[in-house]
Parts: sequence; structure tokens; C-alpha cells
Amino acid sequence: MRKGERLTRMLMLAVQRHAGQYDKAGQPYILHPLRVMGYVMELPYVDPEDEDIRCIAVGHDLKEDCNVTDDEFRFHGQSERTIVGIDHLTKRDDETYEMKVARICSNRDSMIAKLGDLRDNSDLRRIKGVTEKDLRRVVEYHRMYKEITDRLKA
Repeated sequence: MRKGERLTRMLMLAVQRHAGQYDKAGQPYILHPLRVMGYVMELPYVDPEDEDIRCIAVGHDLKEDCNVTDDEFRFHGQSERTIVGIDHLTKRDDETYEMKVARICSNRDSMIAKLGDLRDNSDLRRIKGVTEKDLRRVVEYHRMYKEITDRLKA
């Protein structure tokens, strides 16, 4: 594949599958993975030419929220590295916080993409009518962000 083609395909898949979805502020959901990609590309751990990390960031919610399968990712030209990175970011049923962090931290790409996701999800401007539950969730996000950055620095 030519340079940029896998990212283009992931962007098209994300736009298609997130169509009609909205975030808690009533904005089109596709804006979230696009912001996550932007945040990821600002991190010092990321090679600006790394197409896989961009694809992981854009596609990070597709398996969990849109039921995209690994075979669908392959059909759309995604690499095994991208597929594994997204899989490590996908929530599991009955998983503890510690299990979730361990899963994410078992894959460097997932750790990096999760930092972008946590940064965007911590932005309370994205939520109409912030509640105590929202504040508790942001505290958990910051805790996870610190745990991941500490591991990346080690």
C-alpha cells in the first residue's frame, strides 16, 4: 500500500461506522477519534511518520462501539500491529481497573493511543451538565494517565 493509504482507509471506516453517533455534548462522535489522533501525534514518544499509531488512534473505539471485527480491519487494509493495538484498547466484560491497565500496558501502541483518549475524555467541556459521576470518572482517567506515562518513561 502507498504511504497514507491505510490511514485514509481507517478514516473512511471510522466516519462510516460512527455515522449517527453523538457524544455527551451532542457533537458528532467522529470528532473524538480525530482529536485523539491529534493528541497522540503531539506526544514525545511518537514518530511523526508512524501510520500505525495514527490508525490505532482513529480506530480505537470501532471494535468496542461499532462491533468492527479483526477481519473487517484486515479487509480495510489494516496491519496486524494496528489490529492488536486496537484490541488491547477494547473493553472486556467483568474486568477490574487493574486488569484493564495491565492489558493496555502490555502493548506500547495501546499505551500511547490511550493517552490521547484519556486526554480527550478528561475535557469536561465535552459534557453538558457535569455531574459528580463525571468528576469521579475524570479522576480515574488522570490516575490511569499517570500510570501509563510512568510506565512509558521507565
